[in-house]
Amino acid sequence: MKKGEVLKDYGKDFKYEIENLAGAVFAIYAAEDIYTADFQKDDAGNRILEYAKDALVTELTTDETGSATIKNLPLGNYKVVEKQRRMVLYIMEQSRMCSLSMWIRILLPWWKA
Repeated sequence: MKKGEVLKDYGKDFKYEIENLAGAVFAIYAAEDIYTADFQKDDAGNRILEYAKDALVTELTTDETGSATIKNLPLGNYKVVEKQRRMVLYIMEQSRMCSLSMWIRILLPWWKA
């Protein structure tokens, strides 16, 4: 869930409130070579590669609740990079690593907007 400060009022002082942020775009990259989970092999006997290291897997955009969902993501290690914000003042040059090691719902703690 993506949350951030949104300007609600200004006068003598600026007043901000924390809200869910829609429209944030995140890129998901493979942090390692990711192979099929069932150990399938090609005709040469090599495991079948789903995503090569550093390949863009997908991009996600947060909805009005500040959430974004990806389904059927293969097990493996991924890098999540925030590419675009709703109100662009700056883009943090940060990424977060995450590991999908079993079929569970993952909630990632994002940095503040």
